[in-house]
Amino acid sequence: MSIERRQRRTRLAGSIMVIAAITLVWGLAAGRAGAQTAQQGGTPADPQAQMTEMMAQRQQMMQMMQDMQVMDQQLNELVAKMDAAQGAAKMDAVTAVVRALVTQHTQMRGRMMGMQGRMMEHMMSMGGMMGGGMRGGRGGGNR
Repeated sequence: MSIERRQRRTRLAGSIMVIAAITLVWGLAAGRAGAQTAQQGGTPADPQAQMTEMMAQRQQMMQMMQDMQVMDQQLNELVAKMDAAQGAAKMDAVTAVVRALVTQHTQMRGRMMGMQGRMMEHMMSMGGMMGGGMRGGRGGGNR
């Protein structure tokens, strides 16, 4: 597989993760606003607080995108070195690529687990708003 093809695949995978993260973050932001409204008995949440929270989330999302671009660049450089290496240096270069991939995967998994926790909190708060939550608000269980 050519370097160019690997780089395209790496960028595509990174872009997919960014899009998924953006979608999740914006969904959480919208859900929090609704949850705040419900917790306050139907009165709208403070618009200034909502705007501040959304701006903070946007900043986090932008930082994550920048981090992913840096990771992609690091991988591209390591792959280029690996492809150019010969002999014993080739094995060292392959090891460096694998280590970088494992490190990046672990970091991304940590971020995704953090997002999953926030998403579950959001789902639980939405369940409470719908009368009964996840425990049986929609009927039809095996009780």
